[in-house]
Amino acid sequence: MEKYDYRRAITDAIKDWIINDTDLMEEGGSSIYDDDITDWIYDEVWDEDLITGNGIYYHDTEDKCSEYICHNFDLLYEAVREFCINDDTISLIEHYENKSLARYFDTTIRCYLLGECIEKALEELKNEQNV
Repeated sequence: MEKYDYRRAITDAIKDWIINDTDLMEEGGSSIYDDDITDWIYDEVWDEDLITGNGIYYHDTEDKCSEYICHNFDLLYEAVREFCINDDTISLIEHYENKSLARYFDTTIRCYLLGECIEKALEELKNEQNV
């Protein structure tokens, strides 16, 4: 099984969202070159299932999320610490019984990496435009 690259997957999803779902690539108005565009994108995609899985519907199956996580425990550990997730924050038994534990932690990792990946996506788009 190949290690799932969360950073690459999220960065690519953000780039696709910017190119296909917004007018940020257009001249005039808001653009990828605006100073405050990172915060705006962050707010817009926080609930975007295809990017964070944090919306109403999850973006992938429980089995697929388990596969993604299995080689990324380092990221899971960082994300759990960053968001102060502990027994008081989440009832692991409840999520396990609902078969959504892997999805929950997959989403946690995606939300943890979101800001970093937005910056990377904007950098790549700017470089692609200047080629």
